[in-house]
Amino acid sequence: AAIGSTGCQVAKQHVQDGRKENLEGFVKTFEKELSGDAHPGVYALDCEMSYTTYGPELTRVTVVATDLQVVYDTFVRPD
Repeated sequence: AAIGSTGCQVAKQHVQDGRKENLEGFVKTFEKELSGDAHPGVYALDCEMSYTTYGPELTRVTVVATDLQVVYDTFVRPD
């Protein structure tokens, strides 16, 4: 659908806390210089959030390569 159109599904548990507009505390990832023969690859990143007394917080990070091998998987302890 067109950008800005109403979504096709609505869930009671959908998280919308307005933080999209406030990026304070976030930093941009630095660019890494690669050699001419480097093949950086393609990876999928999944971050799981859980509700805490401070609101939704990061609790798990998983990275998967294009061959479906898990490259990184860890739980994160919220503050």
